[in-house]
Amino acid sequence: EMLNKTIAAVDRLDWRFKALVVACILLPMYFSSAPQQPEVVPKPVALPGDQPKNIISGNGPDGIAMIASNTVKVTNSVIGTDEAGDAGLGNAGNGISIESGSDNNIGSNQTVGNVIAGNQSLGIKIHASNRNVILGNLIGVVNRNGSNVALTTDNQDGILIDDAQQTKIGQSDPIFTYSNIIGGNSSGITIRGPQALLSVIARNYIGTDASGANLANRLAGVHILDAASQNDIGIRDDLNAGNVIAFNVGPGVYIEGSALCCNLVDPNVIFGNGGLGIALGDPNLRLANDPGDGDSGPNNLQNYPEITSAQLSPSGDLIVQYKVDSAPGNSNYGTNGLHLEFFRADAAGQGQLFLGESSYTLTD
Repeated sequence: EMLNKTIAAVDRLDWRFKALVVACILLPMYFSSAPQQPEVVPKPVALPGDQPKNIISGNGPDGIAMIASNTVKVTNSVIGTDEAGDAGLGNAGNGISIESGSDNNIGSNQTVGNVIAGNQSLGIKIHASNRNVILGNLIGVVNRNGSNVALTTDNQDGILIDDAQQTKIGQSDPIFTYSNIIGGNSSGITIRGPQALLSVIARNYIGTDASGANLANRLAGVHILDAASQNDIGIRDDLNAGNVIAFNVGPGVYIEGSALCCNLVDPNVIFGNGGLGIALGDPNLRLANDPGDGDSGPNNLQNYPEITSAQLSPSGDLIVQYKVDSAPGNSNYGTNGLHLEFFRADAAGQGQLFLGESSYTLTD
């Protein structure tokens, strides 16, 4: 049955959020089976106007490789370039590679975060390693004279989560203290593999920064595929956990047909991307709703709400009436119903400004 509900919102709306429904050049560094919290700390490299940093660039393999390592912390390092952000110094492999082990930290708040850019493979690769944390880094981006610039020599993704669980990329924070700024890569963040579960991407800039600069990734902002499931882009019910995903050449968020269910996208600001704001199954095709919502695919190809009427109230509010054609057997209404969000859209219909939310239940 199609249900109707009226809520108050303002201005133009975007429903691309159908995916919301829960349905100095140094040698490379290696760590292996570390017994106690080793830490990559600043070395006495004299760099005018700033505190000393590690410069880990121009190596044949990875800049830093952690193999079966636990509780390693990497801060205040420049990996793949120099502090001036010059190209041509990239490590031939990944900037940082984490293989098995767990509980490692890359960065912290933005004052001691790392610059990971210009490497020939991935910025950060995490494979079969759980509970790692990535905070406050520039990834694919360098700062030149106070402005962030995408270093477009980066060949692959900024961050790859490959069959790894419970990775934390950024964290909820009202003033973006721990945000990663991710741009100039193939995709900004990729999550793949059947063991790629329960990771949280929160409060990052992906394709842009706080100034609104265009730091586009060449494909998607966030890409989920190959049976990955139950990952969160944002944190539901926490408005301080949303990411800003903008100006990427492809979709803002692309959940491939090979991904499984329940990859949450909520709440985020998504605008100015060359593809769809959120793409399910096909990176370029806005899928039509199907009667009763019986189709299957990533996030069960949840039908999106259809606006049936909109009018201004005497007080100037925009009153919107909508319906969701989704039978109970085909959607997870749960206790609180389907979770829906309203946005003021950009010119392409992507959700640029959050306006409000609503729950759509079987009893409405």
